[in-house]
Amino acid sequence: VKGRATRATIALDMERDVLVFLKDSWRVAHPGCDREGDIYRRLHEHHVPYIPEFECAGDVYSGKFCQRTVTPQYAKKPWACKAKLLIHYVHYRIALGTIGVSMKHFDSGQQVCRAIRDAAEGPLSSAYTKAGVMHRDVSDANIMFTKDRSHGLLIDWEHAVILEDGIKPQATGTWSYMSLKLQTHPYVPHELSDDLESLLYVLAY
Repeated sequence: VKGRATRATIALDMERDVLVFLKDSWRVAHPGCDREGDIYRRLHEHHVPYIPEFECAGDVYSGKFCQRTVTPQYAKKPWACKAKLLIHYVHYRIALGTIGVSMKHFDSGQQVCRAIRDAAEGPLSSAYTKAGVMHRDVSDANIMFTKDRSHGLLIDWEHAVILEDGIKPQATGTWSYMSLKLQTHPYVPHELSDDLESLLYVLAY
C-alpha cells in the first residue's frame, strides 16, 4: 500500500472544552524529512501569516513502544520481493486550533482570488524568505477559508522542507497541480516558482 493513510476529523479538547482539527497519518521517518509539527512551530516563530494555529503534535505510542512499520526490517530476507526503496513510516498525529472551511464552498470568485492571494503573499512567500521553508504541495485541498471566508489559509505542511545549506528539495506534490517543469523533469530541484505555478492551476480549476 502506498501513501500515508491520512485521516482528518474535528475533535474535542476535553481539558479546555474546545474543538480542534485533528490529523492522523503515518509520517515518513527518513533523515531529512521534517515533522509537520516542527514545521508549524518554525512558521509561527517567524510570524508567517495565514496559517492555522498550532496546538500540539507527536508520534503515537502503544505503551512504551512507538507505532511504526516493520517492513524495512525484512527487505533482505531471502523470501522478500526485491524493491528499490522501502519507506519507513511512524504513526503521527497533529492538532490545529483553527478549523477552516473548504475552498469549494465559495460564495464568489472574489473570495477564491483573495484566498489564493493570501496563500501566495502570506505563507508561501513569507515561509520561504523568513523561515526558510518550502511547502511543496499546493493544491485546492490545501488552501482553506477562515470561518468568515475573509481570508485564505495554507494548510498541510506535511511535505514541507526546511531549506538548509546545500539542500536541493526533491520534486513532490499533488500531480494535478504540479508545475510543468516538475512533471516533465521530476528529478530537478523543487523551487518556490513551482509552488506559485501550482496556485495558478488551483485558480484555473
